Amino acid sequence: MKVYIITAGQYSNNRICAVAEDPEKAEILRQIYDRKTGHDHVEIREYDTDDYDPEYVGRPFYEVWLDDKGNLMLCDEQDDTCWYGDMTYHFRRADNHFFITLYADSEEAAVKIAAETRAKALAEKLGL
Repeated sequence: MKVYIITAGQYSNNRICAVAEDPEKAEILRQIYDRKTGHDHVEIREYDTDDYDPEYVGRPFYEVWLDDKGNLMLCDEQDDTCWYGDMTYHFRRADNHFFITLYADSEEAAVKIAAETRAKALAEKLGL
């Protein structure tokens, strides 16, 4: 089943205004909250309640930071995965550091996967 979450605000000021099961109703609610709150960041986020991979259920979720040379800066198990919104790791670059969130069986495995992901991404960037 799909649900549509209407949110307003940004970053730490982001909040849920309403939830709808119908996309048309969600758009009506988005317009109402857009006028009501005066925020320019009222949006609809679509989630499929059946969209999860059972392989990840019960596994720890880690946040891993690597510096620009690939050295480990932080590996921290997260209590709440809702903020990340997906069930697999993703990769992005911020301030010359690599920030990766992923499911893994242990902290050691999380660091290994993060390092491999970083190396693969750098190789792709260089066309190797």
